[in-house]
Amino acid sequence: MQHQLKMDANFDLPERPTSDDAINLANHLLKQFRIPTKITKAEDISSSLFVVLYECLFSDRLPDVIRHPVSKDDEIHNCQIVIDVLSSDVIHDSLSHIRGVDIVAGDLTAIFNLLDIFSHLLEYVLNKIESDHEDTKSVRSLETNSQASTPSRRAASVSCRKLPQGIIAQSG
Repeated sequence: MQHQLKMDANFDLPERPTSDDAINLANHLLKQFRIPTKITKAEDISSSLFVVLYECLFSDRLPDVIRHPVSKDDEIHNCQIVIDVLSSDVIHDSLSHIRGVDIVAGDLTAIFNLLDIFSHLLEYVLNKIESDHEDTKSVRSLETNSQASTPSRRAASVSCRKLPQGIIAQSG
């Protein structure tokens, strides 16, 4: 029986994800980020992919990433940075069930779980942007229909374009 991968918020994680599940989800994310590459085998899902997904999604460069990993230890290090930053700064919950060493070892469950987290984060960000866009259109409509635009309305339309404050915790 072939598992059908769905791409929505009600997606149930497969009990044992297959290579095809991981490849399909990775390619879905790459397409959503408009990254012009295609994963053809599960072995192509590397720490570099997760670094790129994080940095594209949050427009933020990860600290201490080894930009040109040459060893498995470098790959593990990079994966663990992605996992740790997601856990501490984005999700604010433990991701102890996902370890960099397991991803680099090719553990499909770990790989799929991390891809799934990125899928849900992407969906959240896109929904927030869409919602903010609708709010901005509503505010502009109110401004157009009123005689005088107040400074607070202008400020609201600007803040509607920003990403939600809590999605990346500010350090310091």
